[in-house]
Amino acid sequence: SHSDDKETVFKTTINGLLNKLTVDNFSKLAHKLLKFSVDSKELLIILSDVIYDKMKSEHYFIPLYGILIDKIYRKNSKWIFENNNKQIISIRTIIADLCQNDFKSVLQPTEENEDEEQNIIIKKIKVGIMLIIGELYNRKLIAEKVIRICMNELLVEDSNKMEFACKLLTHIWKKLFERNKIYLDKCTTKLKSLSNNSSISPRIKYAIMDVVDLYKNKQTTVSNSKLNIDKLEASLK
Repeated sequence: SHSDDKETVFKTTINGLLNKLTVDNFSKLAHKLLKFSVDSKELLIILSDVIYDKMKSEHYFIPLYGILIDKIYRKNSKWIFENNNKQIISIRTIIADLCQNDFKSVLQPTEENEDEEQNIIIKKIKVGIMLIIGELYNRKLIAEKVIRICMNELLVEDSNKMEFACKLLTHIWKKLFERNKIYLDKCTTKLKSLSNNSSISPRIKYAIMDVVDLYKNKQTTVSNSKLNIDKLEASLK
């Protein structure tokens, strides 16, 4: 049908555009994207899916996609729809739902495949999901309550889950420090006490030490200093 064709073309176009994303052409591509005609919630869902999938595999660019989601959500009220139950459908609600569904898969024990490469890909996607949740929190697109729900599940005696907790905290500690230092202290204290367990691998212990050090020394996370997020954000004003 005609609408299926339109959706396929739209998906291909968005994918093609975002495949070219670099720090240098970010604002040009973002301006181009914001001029698209997203005139149905079906197209908005496709756009959100494509962005979400890119974020899961292109971790370095997550802060750029964060700016993009923020802009689409806050500056483009044309791209906000209602579904039949009068619920609001926006890029924020769609991506938050995708995260919520995928977070369950993060909690599942990883099936170790024979194929080492496959294991690495699955792990990378799971880390991506944590970073997207963190990015949404940093941009106030989800509430701290969501972070607390995640942390309750992740701060347990399980090397994999603790590693995901470290990834999430590394991405959000700066904002969490500004918004709720007491809770951040609670998380790092819990992590430290968990890392004393003899069953926890040295690699995870180091990851935990890194998070604690970042926060103690008020380090800027590497990615943000390289990407110069403030400047890129200003370019989209």
